[in-house]
Amino acid sequence: MSEGIEQVLRDRFSLVAVKELENKLRRHQFVSTEAIAEATAKTLRAVVSATKVSQLDELVGLIRTVGHYLQEAQPFEPVIGNVTRRILFLLREEAKALTSTLGAGTTRPPLQPHASVVQSLAALSVSMPTSPATSMHASMSDISVPATPSRSFSISDLVLPPMDHALVSSPYGVQSPLQDGNDSPLLRMSDSMSSDDEPAPQPAGATASHAYQLKPLLIQAIQELLDEFDSVDTSIAKDARDHIHSGEVILTLGYSPTVQTFLRAAAKHRKFIAVVPESAPAFSGHEMARALASDGLSVLLVPDSNVYALMPRVSKVILGARCVLANGGILATIGSMAIAMAAREHSTPVVALAGVFKISPDWSWVGPERLRTGNQGPTSQLVNYASSRVLAERAEIENPLWDIVSPSDLDVIITNVGEHPPSYVYRLIQENYHEEDLNL
Repeated sequence: MSEGIEQVLRDRFSLVAVKELENKLRRHQFVSTEAIAEATAKTLRAVVSATKVSQLDELVGLIRTVGHYLQEAQPFEPVIGNVTRRILFLLREEAKALTSTLGAGTTRPPLQPHASVVQSLAALSVSMPTSPATSMHASMSDISVPATPSRSFSISDLVLPPMDHALVSSPYGVQSPLQDGNDSPLLRMSDSMSSDDEPAPQPAGATASHAYQLKPLLIQAIQELLDEFDSVDTSIAKDARDHIHSGEVILTLGYSPTVQTFLRAAAKHRKFIAVVPESAPAFSGHEMARALASDGLSVLLVPDSNVYALMPRVSKVILGARCVLANGGILATIGSMAIAMAAREHSTPVVALAGVFKISPDWSWVGPERLRTGNQGPTSQLVNYASSRVLAERAEIENPLWDIVSPSDLDVIITNVGEHPPSYVYRLIQENYHEEDLNL
């Protein structure tokens, strides 16, 4: 795979960036999923900025290859694949929007060909589902294209006529060429990295290409995605007071910046008690209790074994999700499944908090067999091998990090785009990923 990535990435700057991120992922130098998502997006942005491609499919294949390479560096961190799929979705949306923008312009004299970016995108882009995704698009007021008639647009009307091809009449009253099926027009990309690029020089008699605008648009869309990562916790917490009421007892598990921001926002308007189990053997509950106490909340730190006994007094369980699975379940801190089962026995609502970028369309994560390997923390948290030679030679110690919480044990998932029941996750997947990118 190392030799393969070197053959794909010809630019030294982007290759070094990918290699550096790969080493950090293999060494587990990132603690939070937000940090991994941000690093992945920045690396892919650097790759897009430095790449020189001639076809849309080449750019899609390049992003997919780099994303798969980074995913292999840390196979048990699904957010890497999620960010890669999201960027591929943004690329397809930019291509689709650019095609629609140029296809709905004003009329122009006959025999003048369409702008080359229209033919290129129409010929190279695949079918894309409608979604509410938005991004910044460059102004196309300087491009004149035929008026859109009442009937649907035809790809055959968007082909750029070479000078030596025969022309035939089109349904729009504009001359279009007869081309061989194997002679697809290319999507001309910019040869430089900045958004102020100028189109590459064209041969004599060739039509000027405006496809160079697609790469800067994608870079802007990735920047918007990075801005989304920065504001995801604030967006989730904006309606916290609608979910937490005065006098309630809220139970959470482990340390989660998203849950901390959510409870802190609710504490500005409500008085409640936060119950935090210790989360042994890592004892991340101690860190969470200290963080909430510093924010002025009333916190009760309890042993993990007391959770079931305390559940009748708990008003609501709030869990931070490491990943939202394709079936609506979540991947959360070890012990979350036991808490969710106890909450179900006592009819206590369970709320999961997660950004949209944590939603994974990969169904292989749904089965618990995916977590049987690689889902292990340091065994030194459990035993001291130096104290016993027998332990060091014969014992097999397991220290799992994550639990799978079934969608039947969850009541609602609050994301940065709203709150949804677990059964609605399939729709969020359709709105944020393209079906051809579900498998990297």
